[in-house]
Amino acid sequence: MTHPTWLVWAIDDLEDNLEMVRNSLLPEFSAWLRVEGFLCPETALRELGERRARAADLPHVILMDFFLGKAYGSEVTREIRVLFAPEPGPVIIGHSSAPSASRAIVEAGGDFIVPKRREAVSFALREVFGDPERVAEMLRMRRNSQEE
Repeated sequence: MTHPTWLVWAIDDLEDNLEMVRNSLLPEFSAWLRVEGFLCPETALRELGERRARAADLPHVILMDFFLGKAYGSEVTREIRVLFAPEPGPVIIGHSSAPSASRAIVEAGGDFIVPKRREAVSFALREVFGDPERVAEMLRMRRNSQEE
């Protein structure tokens, strides 16, 4: 069975964390996932706004770290939700090493949490994204939650 290809963005201020995301998801899941990483939340927001204006190549899922240099993932999450309102926009996953920080992302409009640990490969990420049917269901749930 063929599946669509979904775009996953990772927003994190540490290159090692972006590399961990890539190592966890690619190349094994590249049949249904593409991954783009952003070290700077301002760059990610600018890029998101430009792509939204063109309605082209928008992320389906965003992995959001909390501590982003001078910004916080909860603030960036709020800005993304405003940018996409009234549409559902991408699934936003709180992905911080501090559980309270990931909860703050969800409270700001994120959808759920995937814990981040210091490891070369994140088995939690592999579990979430390793099954294309699970990814499709996650996106359906986001769309449906906005319709209620």
